[in-house]
Amino acid sequence: MTPPSEHPIDTEELMARVRATLGQTDATGEDGPSAPVVLSPHFHQEQLLLDQAQRVANVGTTVPPFGGLSPILRPVARLTTRALHLLLQVITVDQRVFNSLLLNVVRMTSAGLAQGEAALNERWRQSAVAAAARERRITELESAIAALGTALAARERDIATLAERQAAADGALVEQAARVTALEAAAGLAEGERRGLGEAVERAGRRLDLTDTGLAEVRHRVAAAQSSVAAQERRLVNLGEVARQALSGQPPDGLAVARTAVDEAAHALDALYADFEEHFRGGAADITDRLRVYLPDVRAGVGGPDGRVLDLGCGRGEWLSLLAGEGIAARGIDANRIQVEFCRAAGLDVVEGDVFALLAAVPDASTDVVTAFHLIEHLTYDRLVELLDHAVRILRPAGLLILETPNPDNVLVGSCQFYLDPTHRHPLPSPLVKFLAAARGLRDVEVRPLHPSPEYERLDGSDVAARLNRYFYGPRDYAVLGFKA
Repeated sequence: MTPPSEHPIDTEELMARVRATLGQTDATGEDGPSAPVVLSPHFHQEQLLLDQAQRVANVGTTVPPFGGLSPILRPVARLTTRALHLLLQVITVDQRVFNSLLLNVVRMTSAGLAQGEAALNERWRQSAVAAAARERRITELESAIAALGTALAARERDIATLAERQAAADGALVEQAARVTALEAAAGLAEGERRGLGEAVERAGRRLDLTDTGLAEVRHRVAAAQSSVAAQERRLVNLGEVARQALSGQPPDGLAVARTAVDEAAHALDALYADFEEHFRGGAADITDRLRVYLPDVRAGVGGPDGRVLDLGCGRGEWLSLLAGEGIAARGIDANRIQVEFCRAAGLDVVEGDVFALLAAVPDASTDVVTAFHLIEHLTYDRLVELLDHAVRILRPAGLLILETPNPDNVLVGSCQFYLDPTHRHPLPSPLVKFLAAARGLRDVEVRPLHPSPEYERLDGSDVAARLNRYFYGPRDYAVLGFKA
């Protein structure tokens, strides 16, 4: 455990470094701008003087008005003045030129001062804005550093607490080690005996696989075995009743015997098919995870707390268990006696029997959602259409039908994996199922690709690889979803 820091961070020193980095001056701010620059404080007076100078600059060229003279003398004065101007122009021409040049220089100098003053004031304004932004940044950094200091102090306290707890734990471990040593000495176990005992426990643990997953799998297999035994007991009871009647000398009921024989013949391979699904379909946890994708659709389709879901061919009941966990009422139908017993043992509402016979007894417009996962590939074309008709009949208005089946667009599925189940009839392309669903009265029919091959099986690189991924490693199943019109 790392001990608490002996040199905590000095926030004042850190702020001084931040100010130095940002080029901040000292607190007096002597180097910063204090006021706008004024290069020509009497600029308006200069303009008045220049205007007056302009009026007298052309000396010797203008005639005064002579307003103080009498009207008789005024023309004589003007004529005399004009004559004098003509005589004196040779003398005053240089003066006039000089006056004009000097006035132009003064005007240019004044204009330059005004422009310089404006430029300097703009730079002063920009500097003031930058200084204000820098001050705000420093304030933010001060707040952040203060928060960091608080967090560091809390962290140091936590470290100190953990160090104390570790020290206490170390002491407890030392005490436990001493107790174990004393117990070993008291029991007189030699080193070889202890090693042999440890190896035996390890071997037993490997054999039992006492992990959560292993225990769940064991429980699942035990439940499946119990269901199989219960189904076989029912067969024996039925056949035993027929044999009892034959041995008692009573005339047997031929129709009952025939019905019992046909019924038991239909269930002869139930145990084999249940075992087949255990080996090839996947574990219950995997199937449950795949089915979660439909929960948003079912929640939207179930019309309130009294809504119900009917699952056709419910199998081992993964979908029914998932719905029960979501608080959604659901009933399952399946013809496999062993899987029905398994579902009932798990507390699920499941009816045993032929799907079509039981569907015929369901009232019209009584169900919110009808589901069938990997059932329609077991049916003939006529039976598939009949299933769609029953579903449309029993669904309430706007009720939802969900059908899932293997995707033959995936070449590996359509050419090989589909036929792994000997009870499958033929692959069903998604456009066909979508067409049939719409043709039998469903609206807004959607095809949803599902369960693509994992990424490690897919190819990388060229367009050819992309095409191979599409046909060989694309979605392995698809679902068709539609609503009753």
